[in-house]
Amino acid sequence: MILLILIPIMISCNNKLDIAEKIIINPDEKPVFPESGEAWIKDIKFIPLETSQGNFIGRQIGLRFNDEKILLHSNDKIFVYDIDGQLINSFSHHGRGPGEYTRIASLEIVPDQDQIMVYDLDSYQILLYSYDGQFLNGISLPFRPVRVVPINDDKFVCFMNRLQHRGETPYRYQLVFCNDEGQIQASYFPYTTQFQSVGVMNFSAGSRKGEYFINIPFAFDVHKISPDGDLDVEISLSFGDYDVDTTVYQGKDFISRQDFKNLIGYEKLTELIELNVTENAIAIQSFTKNPKSMGGYRYINRKTGSQLFVPMGKSDPSIMYHGFPMSGSRFSFGSYFAYLADAIDVINTIESLSEDQKKSLAKHVGFNELSELDENDNPVLVLFKVKDF
Repeated sequence: MILLILIPIMISCNNKLDIAEKIIINPDEKPVFPESGEAWIKDIKFIPLETSQGNFIGRQIGLRFNDEKILLHSNDKIFVYDIDGQLINSFSHHGRGPGEYTRIASLEIVPDQDQIMVYDLDSYQILLYSYDGQFLNGISLPFRPVRVVPINDDKFVCFMNRLQHRGETPYRYQLVFCNDEGQIQASYFPYTTQFQSVGVMNFSAGSRKGEYFINIPFAFDVHKISPDGDLDVEISLSFGDYDVDTTVYQGKDFISRQDFKNLIGYEKLTELIELNVTENAIAIQSFTKNPKSMGGYRYINRKTGSQLFVPMGKSDPSIMYHGFPMSGSRFSFGSYFAYLADAIDVINTIESLSEDQKKSLAKHVGFNELSELDENDNPVLVLFKVKDF
């Protein structure tokens, strides 16, 4: 059952945010389960990422895509593909010199620019590269965010984790906007209490309009950041009894990991997990305790607030789209959620499909190319669009 409650809310930040409708997610109530993958998936695309000599993707760390490009970084190397999965270029600037990085915390496509943005966690630098790997510009920050995203070619949004500073600091804000010279333009979500251990802010990749979506710890509002820097509540969520009572740590300057668990309780939820947003839906990693405890993904309609719960069991019928098992919504852009599937898993799946299932899947972009896969090939990017529900 979907329970909608209208609650006026205000978020403490420098700018006043709009009043939003709060959607209650109750893990103790039985959610709406789709009967099959066909019941909730509208379209699917398969993009095998080209494999070539010297360009094997090892441990995949970050991925971004838009209508034209696919970016991925693995083992300090950046791969650039076209939207059909053909390799355009790969490069590495790993090191400690000018234009180099040692630890990539963010890899992003700069909106409306043929540029790649990398944020290096060790040097506090934003690094800009062309698609052919040429270093274009470096921006030194006066603070150490845990993540940075570009909302246009001269404005960046930085998440300042509440773990970053112990003691006095002028940067006790969880969200900081800066320009292309590293100067602070605006700050949001001030805080006083710091934690030894706490969840991190979630960013969803930009939309076709250049928007980003974020969620901060201890609150389940999904905020939309527009290309001009406006910050608004897109949708407001609550997990009811599983929400953290933030009054228990008010007035405290620092809380250790153990004290934090004792204060809030072990079953409380501190943040959304794997927030991803498309044009018609929001996806978060979630769980339900009814009819039994299980993990999965909740899809929330951006217009109506309706919810679907899709469990992530390998054999669950709700994730089988014409026999092809779907994984979670790990990435998103435009109309599509996405995830990476290992080549060997895709090969094994195709071998198990019936002829009717293969005929159904052959109607979708890229499926016929999967028959050419080798088990040692690079992964397949699977895009899927959900229906309105």
